[in-house]
Amino acid sequence: MSYKTYSVNEIISFARKYSKYYIDLYKDIPEDAALEEYPLIDSDDFWAHCDKNGGTVATGPHIDGQVFQSGGTTGNPKFSLYSAEEWQTMCECSGAVMAKGGLTNGTKVANLFYSGDLYASFLYTYSMLYYAPTKALMYNLSGNIAVDEIVNAIYDHQINCIAGPPSTILKIVAYIEEHKMTGFAVNIVYFAGETLHQDQRDKISQVFGREIEFRSVFYASNDAGPLGYFTVDCGFNEHRVMSNLCKFELIDPDTGEVITEMNRPGAIYITCLFKKLIPLIRYPAGDMAEYTEPKECMDRKFKLL
Repeated sequence: MSYKTYSVNEIISFARKYSKYYIDLYKDIPEDAALEEYPLIDSDDFWAHCDKNGGTVATGPHIDGQVFQSGGTTGNPKFSLYSAEEWQTMCECSGAVMAKGGLTNGTKVANLFYSGDLYASFLYTYSMLYYAPTKALMYNLSGNIAVDEIVNAIYDHQINCIAGPPSTILKIVAYIEEHKMTGFAVNIVYFAGETLHQDQRDKISQVFGREIEFRSVFYASNDAGPLGYFTVDCGFNEHRVMSNLCKFELIDPDTGEVITEMNRPGAIYITCLFKKLIPLIRYPAGDMAEYTEPKECMDRKFKLL
């Protein structure tokens, strides 16, 4: 693999040297401080300093790689910048763990995430499948086309795996049910972006006429990339920490204490170990979670709340 990751200390040292935002934020923090002694990032303050070119957060000019956008419907979009090396690292590392989630050679996967308009999910899904050691057969339909076209392609090619946001998946299921269609080969559903609740899962299995295997693509964000990955032993809303790409922390929202014990809810904060262009150090993921495995477990399992 050609990917490049760094230690927490290397990321902090680089940010303190090249990012004006972090230089100012850390001016009173000793250089030998432990991660827990650095302040938690305030999301609003961070994005006030990070514009479409990286603003004062950036450690240098953005000359290659990818630009993605989120939050456009609010009228105040955020732009996530990745260098070419960072994008390569993210996709290779993501692909490397796909088999742990059950992906097998020859699986016919319909990529139904949204493409274009600076969306990340379609390109990310395509890229992780491309780099996965187990090789799927990809049908890059995207979720942008009409639902009847998607359904017809799934049927005509006897695609057995659909990957997309729950809203798109449920539209497909509703169309199939409304038109009383049968004969589909779908037995696997990958989803991301939000939870597929149990009643929705039951409905999907009912419409396809078989027990469907449900898998989370990844727990990821536009800003930070993949934070957690799915394995076959994960329960509902569970993932494993993507520990080669991020330092994962659960923080008590009332006390600011770092949580290490199981079954204690905390806010997720991330230090990215592969992003140096726009460093993310103790950055809020925006979700709550709790650990569901002891701390000595590799890529410790957690449950999104």
